[in-house]
Amino acid sequence: MAVELAKVSLWINAMVKEQPLSYLDHHIKCGNFLVCATPDLVAGGVPDGAFKPVTGDDKTVAKHFRALNKMQRKNLGATLDGWGSERSSYAEEFARLSAMEEATPEDVSEKRELYQKLLEDENLRRGKLEADAW
Repeated sequence: MAVELAKVSLWINAMVKEQPLSYLDHHIKCGNFLVCATPDLVAGGVPDGAFKPVTGDDKTVAKHFRALNKMQRKNLGATLDGWGSERSSYAEEFARLSAMEEATPEDVSEKRELYQKLLEDENLRRGKLEADAW
């Protein structure tokens, strides 16, 4: 709801007569930016501290997943091969998306379609999943 209200507020405050409403979905997201999983952090794998048991956790289960995490982190390089070059091409695509004209409703529609196409890319989805999991 906060994301939708932010878009409405921006539309109201930045509205230009005889211009379509800007496409904002690629700029305004719902998420936890405080975590800030950078590409370098994600590439290093999930830290073992994430599996430290807290109140109410089963210590045996936490120990099992901490060991599993260590094993997976050793094999992480193989799963991330090539992801660096893909990341830069996605950055270029999103920069191109941001630079697209929005002078007509058709321009806005084209921008929305390109954004949806980018979001459907399996490699981008995998990278996002890895960052979210981190």
